[in-house]
Amino acid sequence: MMKIQAFDINTWLFPSTNFSVEQRDISLDSVRNADVCFQVLTNLNLPENTDFSYTAEGLEEGISLSVSEIRPVMVSYNSALDHHETKNYDEVKDFVTAKAPFEVFDLVRPIDNGKLLGGRTAFIVRIDVKKDAPVGEHFIRITFKCGAVSSYANLTLKVYNTVLKDAADSVYSMTHWIYPDTVAKIHNVNRFSEEYYAWFEKYLADQLDMRNNYFQLPTAIPVKDEEGRIIDFDFSECDRIAQICLKLGFKVIYGGFVSHFKHWNEPDYYFVWDMDQLIETNEGYRQLKLYFNGVKSFIERNALGDRYMQGLVDEPQVPNSLAYKALCCTFRTIVPGVKILDPIETPNITGSCDIWCVKQAVYDKYKEQFDELIEMGEEFWVYSCGFPAYKWMNHVLDLPLTATRLITWMGVYYGIVGFLHYGYNSFHDGMDTMYETNGPVKFRGETRYFPAGNHGLIYAREDAFFSSVRSNVQRLAAADAELLLRLRRLDKKQCDDLILLCCSDFKTYTPDGALVERVRKLLFEALDKLGA
Repeated sequence: MMKIQAFDINTWLFPSTNFSVEQRDISLDSVRNADVCFQVLTNLNLPENTDFSYTAEGLEEGISLSVSEIRPVMVSYNSALDHHETKNYDEVKDFVTAKAPFEVFDLVRPIDNGKLLGGRTAFIVRIDVKKDAPVGEHFIRITFKCGAVSSYANLTLKVYNTVLKDAADSVYSMTHWIYPDTVAKIHNVNRFSEEYYAWFEKYLADQLDMRNNYFQLPTAIPVKDEEGRIIDFDFSECDRIAQICLKLGFKVIYGGFVSHFKHWNEPDYYFVWDMDQLIETNEGYRQLKLYFNGVKSFIERNALGDRYMQGLVDEPQVPNSLAYKALCCTFRTIVPGVKILDPIETPNITGSCDIWCVKQAVYDKYKEQFDELIEMGEEFWVYSCGFPAYKWMNHVLDLPLTATRLITWMGVYYGIVGFLHYGYNSFHDGMDTMYETNGPVKFRGETRYFPAGNHGLIYAREDAFFSSVRSNVQRLAAADAELLLRLRRLDKKQCDDLILLCCSDFKTYTPDGALVERVRKLLFEALDKLGA
């Protein structure tokens, strides 16, 4: 006998979950030109290659849905109090969702061939609502058939009059980094080959579906003469990827980093293509001129105009802030009028970058100074990465799923208008990229592990890659932010009051996914009432 229980999209499902009472009914809300999701957990443990099909009754024109299988992945270690992992559950039990090791449903697999992979069975249902979808309540029955057994879910979908902007037109900005070498390695193709660019286009299409509207290009490749002296930079890979981005409809393309420090507390920068070459030398300046003039030519031949920005350094720190200012000055001299977007870890680089992208913990540390800059009109984004761990909102698998959903909400409350995450496909060496989620790294001479899932939002193997529950939640979070910013412009107090129902800072948030959905409904009602 097949039993099902419907859950909101903001709540983790576990293969170990047992239930005795079915929950077939679920109510969802959506604006137009948007989507909404829910999850279904069954009581079934099925053999591999079990037949699967589904039907949906009551769909009206402008509303469509799809059903995918959710697969379990492994959390081997819990997030620590400060950074990396911990084996001491007692010190983190107050904020993690379960004691590691444990499995959680996250990998989203389309059921294209009508066959399930087997094991404990769960699904994610995505409902897409077009711009012209009929406003009002819709009643849809979805029947799931697994082998010889079946069950159904009753969906009440309320569609609001408000229309979400396309990602390319959104006032909320978002980007997740794609690592080119990883694309080539995972899919066993040569970098710069036609097969490589075909995979890259698939990844970029997935990113745009997530509402990523900014994309960071790879760094151009040095060209050397016979004596090993850099004489030029090859932007051909950037050209090819930029054209794919333009075809798909990305809002902004920004250039890859050119420089970095050897250690965070040292004052100097070196080139990412030669970590022995200081940038603040005559030779360093010569290479910067070559590179930045290459950037100018790249912008012109791709007709990018103000759709191009530049990244210079990943995470400038207090000790090297003067070197960062000098680098920005050099760039502006050679490529005037192009904005600079970088992840920043210090407040003392004013007048350098145009977009301040700061970690949640960094914003919290320098909140007073950053708030003053926001009040001055500086543009701020927030980003999440592997440091710190703890309960900071992040895309990790042992925090409540609301930590992924609400990071954009909290940003809007603070006047932050964008989000960046380094981990889209940053698989670590030695990982099982379809199952393991704690990436091993060397840290101060020992092997440590990044918080589970922090490395990325997808899973991949040679012939395919797969989205995740978290990437679906991130898409919804970006849409939420676009709408919250719309309400904030019309009624800041009402916007702030809604956000505070779910979170009050980047480490204080509700774990209740159903509450998030109820507050989201209040957002839609407010926008409809204001005619927004």
